[in-house]
Amino acid sequence: MGKFNDFWAKVKTFLTTLKERAINGYKWVGTDGLLNFETSALLVILFIVFFPVAWSAALAFILVTLKCSLDKTRGRKGELHDFICAIIGVLTGVILASVCGVPTFF
Repeated sequence: MGKFNDFWAKVKTFLTTLKERAINGYKWVGTDGLLNFETSALLVILFIVFFPVAWSAALAFILVTLKCSLDKTRGRKGELHDFICAIIGVLTGVILASVCGVPTFF
């Protein structure tokens, strides 16, 4: 019975640690990071309708970089954080659009 109790104690500790990490991760990403993430992914998916995957990713990357540099010149702080979230969004958009087979006009 001792091994059984030890197992459930380890599971409880693991779940508590997992919950704390999830909360800390959300605090780091935040709402602004999630908005950058989803906007970048949707931008890539939109561009894939008109261009090939590589061009769409490059175009989205350029626009994300320009947006972050414009915000930095306006004195906004935390742009590295937004840039990281946007790059992850671009990669996610490429994966989603490639896997889902987004229809193209050309």
